[in-house]
Amino acid sequence: MAMRLSVLCLLASLSLVFCADPPTILVHKRVSSKIVAEDVPVVITYNILNVGTRPVYNFLLEDDSWPSDQFEILNGTTWTKIKSIESQGKETHILTVRPLSTAPILGPRAKFHYSFEKTGSHYQTGYSTDLPAHTVLTKRQYKMQSSWNLTEWGVFFGVGSIFIVVPLLSWLKAQAQYHSLTAPAKKSS
Repeated sequence: MAMRLSVLCLLASLSLVFCADPPTILVHKRVSSKIVAEDVPVVITYNILNVGTRPVYNFLLEDDSWPSDQFEILNGTTWTKIKSIESQGKETHILTVRPLSTAPILGPRAKFHYSFEKTGSHYQTGYSTDLPAHTVLTKRQYKMQSSWNLTEWGVFFGVGSIFIVVPLLSWLKAQAQYHSLTAPAKKSS
């Protein structure tokens, strides 16, 4: 009787292990930089999420959407390998590139592989989210957007000062006239 009960418990536990939800990986690829311009570093972030109930092993992310004739890789790599990602775990990979031309950034999906088991015998393949098209500004457009625009501020200050200086001068003139009328006359001896 005890033997049957232990065999039944063993079968029940094995069915729970093998019938558990497989791990599910989501990879979100995005441009983290606010301005995308020629010869200005652009930060690309890959957020890797395991939304499944089991860990994944031997995770490999590869992104070949950064050709060397259009982008210079400044920091990071176009691939990352993570030994394991726990259930509900999150990993981040960061890549910094510099656009060499004003061609728009059209980032196709990054490809990734992972295994359900530590041995790496069964691999699952997936793709990241699409990177929306980003217009790359020219150097001149970037300087216009990011500079202080001193000419515009000078015109603003010049026009705005008219509304301050003219009433101030009128008030000072009126004050001088008032004081000259109300000042006691000096006696001459």
